[in-house]
Amino acid sequence: MKITAYNLIFFDMGILTFGMRYSHIFAMKKDPAQFVVDLLGGPTIVGRLVNRDVSSVFRWRLSKKKKGAEGRIPLGNLFVIWRELIKSEVSISLEQVVFTEAEQNQISQLRAQMSQEPDSPSSRKFDENCGVDS
Repeated sequence: MKITAYNLIFFDMGILTFGMRYSHIFAMKKDPAQFVVDLLGGPTIVGRLVNRDVSSVFRWRLSKKKKGAEGRIPLGNLFVIWRELIKSEVSISLEQVVFTEAEQNQISQLRAQMSQEPDSPSSRKFDENCGVDS
């Protein structure tokens, strides 16, 4: 291989450009369907688990225009998959199985806002009045 300035620059920047070169791989993990399919061992295994063809498992990631599920696990299959994840002792929350990454971020932000907001005066008064008088 001939060493040029171009090769040196991009060889040195290989680590920095890793995310850009492989961003399609990282993007695949953003939907619950792909995340769960990867955890359970692939679309063939998941297809057998939910008694569906492999192609229907692949369609979970497609858009609604292409008759897909937008990256979500169809509701009819959700219980079976959740049960299998529990049996497999996989450490995962139900939010990760149901919500997309963007929705999980919104939930986290909402929880953070709720924990930072002070109690309203009416709720403090209610809590004080519910105590047991001695």
